[in-house]
Amino acid sequence: RDRFDVGGGRGHVHVLRNYDRERGAGFASALQGTFGACVLGGSGVQNQCSPALGNQCHLHGDTHTRLFPFGDGSACSAGQQEPDWAAESMRPFFRAAAHEVGVAAPASERGSVQLLRYRAPNGRWPTGGPEGTSAKRAGVKSARLHMHVDNDPRAGHVAILSLGHSCTFVIDHVARCTRCTRANDGGFVANPFATELRFGRSVATASSRIAHGPPWYERECPTCQEITLDSGDCLVFNGHPTSGIAHGVLRVLPPSRADNPFTKAATRALPEWVAECRISVQYRQLVVDAPPHTAVAMAAASRK
Repeated sequence: RDRFDVGGGRGHVHVLRNYDRERGAGFASALQGTFGACVLGGSGVQNQCSPALGNQCHLHGDTHTRLFPFGDGSACSAGQQEPDWAAESMRPFFRAAAHEVGVAAPASERGSVQLLRYRAPNGRWPTGGPEGTSAKRAGVKSARLHMHVDNDPRAGHVAILSLGHSCTFVIDHVARCTRCTRANDGGFVANPFATELRFGRSVATASSRIAHGPPWYERECPTCQEITLDSGDCLVFNGHPTSGIAHGVLRVLPPSRADNPFTKAATRALPEWVAECRISVQYRQLVVDAPPHTAVAMAAASRK
């Protein structure tokens, strides 16, 4: 188990390595039994973002695909599951992971679940992509998720399980991160992506770079910490806005990485829907029946 200090003692991020001792194969099997291969290997939903991410994924060049929930994500932020069985099925996993890092789950806890798919560079498209098309031939680079602080005042701790390809996960405290700024609405989102909207897609241009500067993933940040998450690793941190823990996915790593434990044997043990991509399984704790100061106190406790 690894623990990373964020912002000089302002918070901690915990990583449970190879949590199921099977490089995620056990978790993947349970996940398929709950959500089904048609969802996990499907094309996902049109709106990839959610209110907790600031509804600004399209401004930062994010290229991940949201597989669940199926709606616009607003119910997820409001603590209303889509449907209830999703959070119920994932709650034992969250509580076990939280217990491992010393986080208590209050009786008033509810939760929300989000499943995201990140394409790996130079790999085949997942089941929902054009048949026989490789990501390399289609000009697809590694998927990313912009640096942000979760914008939900009722949120407690968050557990993120990584399956499939390894990724570079970035963490920092928002007060010092040069890739993350405070939004006008009081939430925290990354610096604007240096793009212009062309043909319905965000495209980086010389003029947009002059106006806005480079995109977040090209900015230097001396205080950001990069964590390699491998298949089966589980990350736990406080997701309340007052914790100020900024986080994002910088890149998905190719399987050719020399120290990548995602071996051929591990590939054979995982279902097809995770064979050439990364699946992020997120459970967000929501203390919906507690007064606001309770969530703030939980955030303060996580810094100790």
